[in-house]
Amino acid sequence: MTGFGLVVGLDSTGDGLRLAHTDRTLLATLGHLGIDPQNYTVRTGEVAAVLVQAQFSPGMDRGTAVSVNLSALNDATDLTGGRLLPLTLGSRDGRYLGMSSDHSTVIARPSSRLAPASGIVEQGLVCQSPVFVTDLPDRDFI
Repeated sequence: MTGFGLVVGLDSTGDGLRLAHTDRTLLATLGHLGIDPQNYTVRTGEVAAVLVQAQFSPGMDRGTAVSVNLSALNDATDLTGGRLLPLTLGSRDGRYLGMSSDHSTVIARPSSRLAPASGIVEQGLVCQSPVFVTDLPDRDFI
């Protein structure tokens, strides 16, 4: 399963450009958490937009933790030590299949000329309901 997420708490290694979609997503997330986004300023380099990928297998039970792979979508150079903000991945019928765990610190690989910054969050997503074969179409994107 694939989705979109944000890694925060980076030490000037996040997205270096003022990217509207990264800023808007962070401010919307703060609003959902009950924090007034009007009183918050996004600082360049502290946040990175990432592609989130998790592997679910048929037969997984609720509570099973899986690792999450992250790939920077913009110009972040290193995700190490950042934290993946809470997110959910779901099936096309609207059931939530996974929710990020409390242990969301990124173990990362710095970017190179050939690859963007990437990383992994060990046991970063917890299965929220049993997974059936029908929940996993070839290309599921939420």
